[in-house]
Amino acid sequence: MLNKQIFILGALILAFGIALGGFFVGHGLASRETFNRFVSVKGLAETSVKSDQAIWQMTVSSSANDLPTLYAGIAKAQAAAKGFWLNQGFATNQIDLQSATINDNQQYGSNNNGPRYTASANLLLITSNVDLVKAASQQLNLLVKQNVVLTNSQINYSFTALNQVKPHMLDEATTNAQIAAQAFAKNAGSSIGGIRDASQGQFTIDNDNNNGISSMTKKVRVVTTVDYFIR
Repeated sequence: MLNKQIFILGALILAFGIALGGFFVGHGLASRETFNRFVSVKGLAETSVKSDQAIWQMTVSSSANDLPTLYAGIAKAQAAAKGFWLNQGFATNQIDLQSATINDNQQYGSNNNGPRYTASANLLLITSNVDLVKAASQQLNLLVKQNVVLTNSQINYSFTALNQVKPHMLDEATTNAQIAAQAFAKNAGSSIGGIRDASQGQFTIDNDNNNGISSMTKKVRVVTTVDYFIR
């Protein structure tokens, strides 16, 4: 009788063990299946910002038949260009006068009828006062009236305060990604769970125009990639 009870008890324990093992195996398979079900979506965020820095490069030139006159001419042209910027309200420490480049026009037998030497020199202005740059660029005729030969005037605007807009843009991009994931899950008769994986993406800053000219207004853009669990 005792042996029979022991046999029955052992059978019950074995059956319970098999059932319990089957439960964990089944639960593990279900968990694995849930883990493998996810959707990968992208979220876009764009914003327009005003540039906070301007780099203005000017190139002036002068010609002469002898070097002393040439040096005096290019120095006068540089001084006039610097004076123009100072009169427009820029500070001396924002202006950099760069060395001149001299070309001997007769060295290779060219331009025999013109001045023998030509010199060109660059000036560089770096400032955060972008509004003043825009206003001053419309007054270049004042420099030309001083008989300054201006061969180049180029302004490049840039936005340097990216860290100030990053948090808001990442929040917006993630929200847009979540909306896309919810729409996908709804169409599939499911719902989304937590985030499985996320990638910030790369921020880009471009001119807010299509003409290739540096503009004061910039467009900041980021695309995030987010994986959501599907349940």
